[in-house]
Amino acid sequence: IHAKFVLGGPHASLMPEDCRWADIIVIGEGEIASLQILKDYPNVRKVYTETKMYLNDIPFPDRSILDIKSYADNYKLRGVPTTTYITSRGCSWGKCSFCCKYWSQGSMIMYRSAQNIADEIKEVKEKYGISGAMFFDDEFVHNKRRLREFCLAVKPLDITWRCLSRVESIDKKWLPIMKDAGCVEIAVGIESADQDILNTINKNINIEEAEEACNLIKHYGIDLKELFIVGLPGESHESLQKMDAFVERTQPTDVDFTILSVFPGSDIYDHPEKYPNLT
Repeated sequence: IHAKFVLGGPHASLMPEDCRWADIIVIGEGEIASLQILKDYPNVRKVYTETKMYLNDIPFPDRSILDIKSYADNYKLRGVPTTTYITSRGCSWGKCSFCCKYWSQGSMIMYRSAQNIADEIKEVKEKYGISGAMFFDDEFVHNKRRLREFCLAVKPLDITWRCLSRVESIDKKWLPIMKDAGCVEIAVGIESADQDILNTINKNINIEEAEEACNLIKHYGIDLKELFIVGLPGESHESLQKMDAFVERTQPTDVDFTILSVFPGSDIYDHPEKYPNLT
């Protein structure tokens, strides 16, 4: 009867007025706020706003409370048991019209250090025997200094890993270094193979550089996963045909199609009048 219902995340951060039914609302990142709630209990406030934080200060997740070995055995990279990591928050671009701007922090990224990441991977490998890593950062490859430090730090750990990247972050100088450090797959966010749609959603890439990035990844023997969104403003039968043709030309190892979800905080949600052809 004394339990409190705490609500956070993008919706609570962007539209706290919608969440007044919760006992406690957390606006922004939740780690420090959660500790403060525990310290204040039972005399808690209605709203907590996260203060500036450093990702290196967050303890590693306690994977012992999960059946992590069974999970990893059912999620493999090239046969290697794998678990997930998040090593940064935000996006270098942060201006795509479908993106929740609050949660992406605009064009700001908060990073964990390369050594901090390597320490977590080493702990997971030693405790649970899991040497596969899936990095769920919005874009893992952008910060080349950290990427170099990361590759140097994890190469001795002999891990197998995959990550996500924006098209313009793909660089032929870095792909062989990533592969040598254990990278076996890169997923790139292309969203659409129609240039008019890419311009409309402010993706800030063109079809030619997207195709070049895909071909570079494959050239260096790294698996390619292409990410598309179906239902973007201006979508048509012709634009879907262009998407199909792009996939045929680039021959990715895997492809992921998702349906557009319009979230509060995105430009499409906040200014739908700018997108008359939204389907």
